[in-house]
Amino acid sequence: MLSGLYFSACACYDTLFIWLPSILVEETASNSVEFVTLMLPLGFFAASFVVGALSDKFGLRKPFILFLGLVAGPAIYFTGTFREPIVCFFVFLAGFCTIGGLTLVLAIPVELPQTRVLVGSAVGLITSFGNLGSFFMLTLVGYLRDITGSFFWGLFSLSLLGESMFIMGLPLTETGRKKR
Repeated sequence: MLSGLYFSACACYDTLFIWLPSILVEETASNSVEFVTLMLPLGFFAASFVVGALSDKFGLRKPFILFLGLVAGPAIYFTGTFREPIVCFFVFLAGFCTIGGLTLVLAIPVELPQTRVLVGSAVGLITSFGNLGSFFMLTLVGYLRDITGSFFWGLFSLSLLGESMFIMGLPLTETGRKKR
């Protein structure tokens, strides 16, 4: 499950990061592509501090993964639907949700009894498989753009993958200090 979550989060973030300027130009006729695209790594930066700190404060991981996964899909889809200034919010939110989920996925192996002893190997396997998501989705989004002439199906695929973070989070065992 953790590899699948990492796969989804990494694929969504990295693919958006590479394709977002083209998506903005073609789908929204954006005039400020650079500024809007900057919102994605700003969401990454904010999530790096906020999500882990809040998760630690409340002592829970799973509710955060579920919430971020639930929001990630629509946020990703709306990056190619809306124009400025609202698209800036959705791009920021897409970066925040994908990397926020990724941050928690990497914390869980340390807290699981079955992976605690071999945590380095577990994290290595999770990230190795997870990074394949970037390879496949970057290629798929480009291919879908080439055969359809639009980024719609690529964005739709990414939004489904973003939403899969919620679905894969459902069976997760809570590992935070306030385990249920």
